[in-house]
Amino acid sequence: MQAYWILALGLNFLVDLLLMVAVSRVLGHGAKLGRYILGALLGVGYGTACIAADILVLESLGCRLLCLALMGGIGFGFSGNAVGKILLFVVMNLAFCGISMGNGSGLLAALLVLLICRIGRSGELIEVELHKGDALVRLLALRDNGNRLFDPVTGKGILVADAESADALLGLSRAQLADPVGTVASGILPGLRLIPYRAVGVSKGLLLAMKLDRVRIGNRWEETVVAFAPEGLGGESGYRALLGGMA
Repeated sequence: MQAYWILALGLNFLVDLLLMVAVSRVLGHGAKLGRYILGALLGVGYGTACIAADILVLESLGCRLLCLALMGGIGFGFSGNAVGKILLFVVMNLAFCGISMGNGSGLLAALLVLLICRIGRSGELIEVELHKGDALVRLLALRDNGNRLFDPVTGKGILVADAESADALLGLSRAQLADPVGTVASGILPGLRLIPYRAVGVSKGLLLAMKLDRVRIGNRWEETVVAFAPEGLGGESGYRALLGGMA
């Protein structure tokens, strides 16, 4: 029996740890493994107390929610920016437990996870790195679920960066970005392509774009087509790029 509880607590630790890592990936933040381990260890301590003390109140939903919130706070911090991550961790944990126990609460919690992922991700600022040869641009990108810009060739979503990024990476001026057809036709830079887009007041527009082999979005590296807007994007808001559903 003792070996069974040790195995159960070990599995509980692993699940909590992986859920924290999953939340960090869903929300595009780099993992802080040390803090996640501490949070998962709190879960082990809570489980041990429930088994050893055999106090019913410890097994109540309220105590479990409090413990999960504290675990999330340890893993993600207690700042206002961490509230969404803590909430997502709590709901994902309840979803996993409900599904593993085969009851309807797991399905409901899983649906809430999808809803939080859909709503919570929009409006968040994500760290992005763009690489082109020896050139490197670091910036903040706004996650915008309303951004439906995609590559007509591959169907994948596109990252939209500002004119300053185009200058630093490709040496393209605002005037060249404002005349995408002429710039591509001039052959000034191999690999340039045109991406159609629509916006408020623009029914049919084109953006200059290029596929970059090394792009970091949050903690994930990938090949991504990056389009460049002739003007700035965020103004005083601090972001210089837009992400849609592709990240």
